Amino acid sequence: MYRITFILLITFFISCSSKQQNLTYIPYRFTEDVEELLLKVIEENPNESYCVLISQENNITSIELVKHCNFFHSRTAYKAIIGNNYYSISFPQFDIRFGVTEDLNEVMKRKKISSRDNSEFITKSAYPSYHEVYIVKLKNRNEIIYSGYEY
Repeated sequence: MYRITFILLITFFISCSSKQQNLTYIPYRFTEDVEELLLKVIEENPNESYCVLISQENNITSIELVKHCNFFHSRTAYKAIIGNNYYSISFPQFDIRFGVTEDLNEVMKRKKISSRDNSEFITKSAYPSYHEVYIVKLKNRNEIIYSGYEY
């Protein structure tokens, strides 16, 4: 009797923890044609560590597939589903303004900062640059207007 109860409890905790783990990500899905373009690049170099940068300017959305994602961008809850895998998503236009690159406990010790000119402004560190970026650009209705590498 105790064995069955113990086994059921273990099964319950494992199933609860696996469900909870799935809720820690915010999955993004691209249209089929965009996903196929990104997947083709990933399949050409499957051993690379990729992440995705998404930005928008003048009603053009840029989806950038980047090799060698840095620590800051790999720690996001936003994940792109490409093929059967998740890839971290970052939003450069917001990360550069609001992203915290310092230790969270150190940031929480300081008071809120009211001005970018303040010497303790939390986003003063350098923003990473990437090389060999594969970009897909989309118009408003997900129409692909460009795809290719930018170095």
